[in-house]
Amino acid sequence: MASALPLVALLVVAPVQERSLLVRLVSGQTKDPAHLALGDLGFGSGGLSRDLAPKLRHTGKGEVVTRGGAVLAASQHGVRIRLPGGQRLQIDERARLVGEAGPLTKPATGGLELRLGDGSCLRVRPGSERYGVREVSVIDSEVQWTLFRRGRYLRERRHYERFYGVRFYLGGNGDEVWSLVAFGPALFGYPVASHGKSIEPVLVVQGDVLRGAVAKLRDSTNPRSVQYPLAYKQATALAAACARLLPRKSPRDQKWRAIPEIGLDVPLSQEVRLRLALVKRGAFESVVTTFHTDPEATPALEFVEWAGRTKLYRVLPRAQRFRSRYMGRGVELHDWLSERLPWPLPLGCASQRKRALTELRPYLKDPNKPKRLERR
Repeated sequence: MASALPLVALLVVAPVQERSLLVRLVSGQTKDPAHLALGDLGFGSGGLSRDLAPKLRHTGKGEVVTRGGAVLAASQHGVRIRLPGGQRLQIDERARLVGEAGPLTKPATGGLELRLGDGSCLRVRPGSERYGVREVSVIDSEVQWTLFRRGRYLRERRHYERFYGVRFYLGGNGDEVWSLVAFGPALFGYPVASHGKSIEPVLVVQGDVLRGAVAKLRDSTNPRSVQYPLAYKQATALAAACARLLPRKSPRDQKWRAIPEIGLDVPLSQEVRLRLALVKRGAFESVVTTFHTDPEATPALEFVEWAGRTKLYRVLPRAQRFRSRYMGRGVELHDWLSERLPWPLPLGCASQRKRALTELRPYLKDPNKPKRLERR
């Protein structure tokens, strides 16, 4: 039987602007650099309360209130979401976001996870219009509560289960839905839906993540290395440069426009900059972020992301390279990033990552000749 729920969501499909890419450098926005919020990353609060409750609350049959005040009500027909400011959203039985004019997204055959700014996740496994949604769960603090499954209301506590479906993020003031994919210290956000405004794709460089990752590299460097006697001194200098350019308590939010075909070059200062390049390993593509202390010099650091795992490497001078261009085995950042972001990695599924690379590719075609971005 078809869903009888009214189409209460106020979202519309987000228009996409072409020809240029908005690039933001966001830093120093958080009170606690060890735990970043959605707003610290430049995507808004998601319409949730700033004062978080200690834990998620069960308020009725198939209904919970998240720590940020969002009311999630599950039923056979899907999930209704009511935010503290009065905004309402809906996910139907086929795991689609629904607006007042109809579905805004395609059916998520592998499931849909809507992630909220308070760190909670609403997970919907699709069913059919005839039999209703298959399962609805909410995850908070790595605890998964099943609210509805195959026609039955539940309050079943389970350990967090791996998920391979689509992940969306509720941003703005509860009036934006984003798809996010992480590439080292950068986040690529692609708008899924919005209400009352035009939003566009954006690449956000997370200054707090960059500063923390370089400090972690310094802390993991052996100060008495025989093979690389200057390694610790150089790592300390790089960490000090990041702390000076991206201080923890000094908010910084700069915007530029990237133009296709010229590469992506994000200036942190007149000399220090980040460069993003598209690299290939067989059929697999990824984005490598390099850190340069001089625009004309070889990079000092590289963030390399392969198969969902991110590592930070020190790049050796050309004269010292023998079997590898890197110093040591690098620093694993996957778990470190997951601890600092509101939700565990990965932020998007394989199809979302592929879409992000498709959108970024025109801006990364000529990484060897990057030009400065135009100040917005």
